[in-house]
Amino acid sequence: MIALLVVLLTLLAAPINGEESSKRPNVLIILADDVGTGDVPGYWGNESVEMVNLKNLQANGLTFHNCHSTPWCSPSRYELLSGNYPHRGNKAFSSWGFKEEANQFYNYQKSIAQVLKEEANYHTAMVGKWHLGLRAPGSFDNCEENLLTCNDMDWTKRIEDGPNDIGFDESFYTIHGIHNPPFSFIRNGYIETDPSNVTYWNAGSHTTSNGESIIATSGEGDINWDTTQFDQLLVKEANIFLDNHLEKRAEDPFFLYIALGELHKPHSPPDFYGDGTPIAGTQGHPQLDCLYEMDKNIGALISSLETKGLIEDTLIIFTSDNGGLKSSTKRPGRILRGMKGDIYEGGHRVPLVMRYDRMFPKGEVRNSHFVGLNDIYATIAEIAQVTIPDTSAQDSISFADYAMSNDNTSNMRKYLGVWNKAHSDEAILFKHFKYIRFHFPEQREELYNLKVDIGETNNLLESNPQKYSALRKKLKKKLRKIGLCPHDFTNKPVKLQDGKNKGKKVTCDWFKADPRRCKWQKVGELKCNSVCGRFRKYCQYFK
Repeated sequence: MIALLVVLLTLLAAPINGEESSKRPNVLIILADDVGTGDVPGYWGNESVEMVNLKNLQANGLTFHNCHSTPWCSPSRYELLSGNYPHRGNKAFSSWGFKEEANQFYNYQKSIAQVLKEEANYHTAMVGKWHLGLRAPGSFDNCEENLLTCNDMDWTKRIEDGPNDIGFDESFYTIHGIHNPPFSFIRNGYIETDPSNVTYWNAGSHTTSNGESIIATSGEGDINWDTTQFDQLLVKEANIFLDNHLEKRAEDPFFLYIALGELHKPHSPPDFYGDGTPIAGTQGHPQLDCLYEMDKNIGALISSLETKGLIEDTLIIFTSDNGGLKSSTKRPGRILRGMKGDIYEGGHRVPLVMRYDRMFPKGEVRNSHFVGLNDIYATIAEIAQVTIPDTSAQDSISFADYAMSNDNTSNMRKYLGVWNKAHSDEAILFKHFKYIRFHFPEQREELYNLKVDIGETNNLLESNPQKYSALRKKLKKKLRKIGLCPHDFTNKPVKLQDGKNKGKKVTCDWFKADPRRCKWQKVGELKCNSVCGRFRKYCQYFK
């Protein structure tokens, strides 16, 4: 913390281009989809796809070897934007689409975009795959098959609970990315597709002037929908935002969150990139072609910052929502066990590269400690010098000092939890150990020393159970405490966070006297689960 403050004070006091400047950093987050550490260079020696732009980002910044998400898409996106574990929000394993009738954020939780906007006048934008829940403009129940033309939906109305409702000034996004309908972009809460231009897309391959556009799931969408152009459209929109920012709000910093469609299925790379570079068929497999295109998108975004004179003032963050996909190709670097959807490392260990020319060293690797996507919130807040509200980002710990130096680990987190929505599996990281609990269809426990067994092949609870008995009990207790079904903390008073009694300390008996209090005092769920817990269907397993 001291090291970071010294650097911040030095930067704020130093003249930049002959002028005094106290401008906070711009922030660009590039979130890939289903890209694991085995998919990119800089980790396990994977050079199957030449990714010159990502390697350039690594050469000018920091590569984190021990960053973790959850094994699934939507929960990780909530972690990134909220600074919370997935179950702190509306649903145990996050909201996803229209069916949820709301996004994952409670009204007392502020996204990092909202905090930056309200406290430091950041110009904020979200571009790409949303996947965090929306409130449909009508009755969804009868419209799942024909969402855009259904009479029960009124698309002239603004869609609520989207990006613009959690702190983004501007947005251009799809609900599910590229893989599920409706195949249409939404701009600032309004569907872009005119009703007269809606068609029904059957699953399969559709030839376009740009290549083979693949529809994974049949459904309605824009007549001009082209999956091969998805990410390039996002880059175009990002550039439009940057141009408008420089024209209208150049005196303010910006926060731009771009959620790419790559590397999610269906893999439908374009024949050519916008600059004429061949893409499809160049890497030996469509999945690898998409990785190649992703690198081109990273390069285009960074080049835009350089051209516009923004590169030195921008904190750039590249990461992914979860681990990689199984591929029919045999690629080097797949040493991690598991993939997307697994509680093993391959499911949630993700790439993380950060560059900030005014503060971070260049070309260094951080591998001595673990961080979570939820920690990016507090890290940005510290670097941008904004205060996190008491009711937000409760599971986020800044690693800004650690970014400055591999030796600055005094403020690092000691534990990090991971949850798998599909099977109610859970894990916790502690030092170089990882403890896993499987709950369904059968209960079992595993413990690994990741320092010597990154592939998770030797379960220490089987090979040496007595030696690790105490550690097992410790991690099991801690995991229960931070998980979906924590024990009641009746011996410790709870500080209320909302309403006229805000700040008052009560015990779980206060909630038991009137369980309706649980609806507006969400801290009750975290501390008095027997009264206020929302996840009882899971709690039969989490014992």
